[in-house]
Amino acid sequence: MTGERILIVDDDPDTPDFCRRVLQEKGYQVSAVLTRREAIEVAHQGDFQLVLMDIDMPGLDGLLGYATLLEEQVSDESRKHTQAIIHSALHLKKLVADMLNLRYLETGEMKLELEELHPLEIGRAVVGELGFLAEQKGQRLVVEVPGDLPTVRADRQKLELVLSNLVSNAIKFTPDGGAIRIEASMANDLLTVAVKDSGIGIGNEEHERIFDRFYQVEDSLTRQHDGLGLGLSIARGLVELHQGHLWVESSEWQGSTFYFTVSRRL
Repeated sequence: MTGERILIVDDDPDTPDFCRRVLQEKGYQVSAVLTRREAIEVAHQGDFQLVLMDIDMPGLDGLLGYATLLEEQVSDESRKHTQAIIHSALHLKKLVADMLNLRYLETGEMKLELEELHPLEIGRAVVGELGFLAEQKGQRLVVEVPGDLPTVRADRQKLELVLSNLVSNAIKFTPDGGAIRIEASMANDLLTVAVKDSGIGIGNEEHERIFDRFYQVEDSLTRQHDGLGLGLSIARGLVELHQGHLWVESSEWQGSTFYFTVSRRL
């Protein structure tokens, strides 16, 4: 794993410096340390290859595994440092995945791998993935999808990514103790999935702009809640590949409901 290049993205000034030092001691070449704002600027310039060439995903997975094992063996005082490595590595993985998905969507390289699946399976998979985050905030995350809904022909991984993105946002922007529901219905061979939350809501003037790539509603929120402003743009692109639509209904401080549709038969 030595010699592989790593890009660190983190807004905490202490975390990148510590990660750089540890990685270099392990033989990694740390090619750059960027804040989240700087990473947005690089991506705005369309220089995706520059960023992606400096990232080795298998090496990153190895680093994550090493740091996770190390975390179980170190003292409480040292654990914050291993957690910093894990935190940065996970954010980097999300950054890479978002930028790759966006590039594939924009170049038309994104393809669907269709199979018959039930909407309830997608809902349960996402709750299994993100449920612990809701638990940490004392939130109630539930799936209310009828078991007798017909199956749809869709790309499982991509629909899970869409729903995961929406649920993750709902968890981030819903206060502690709030509620998030995943619902689904079928009419005229069109599946409609809704993610409803009791969060901070979105002003009417933002309802379309939030789907623009790199758009973020409010700087203070994005500093408090991690993100590059790519997720909703990617989610809309993946839904449109399924001949569907993605939109939001929301008012400030009144919660939000994100809807997306998928044609039952592609």
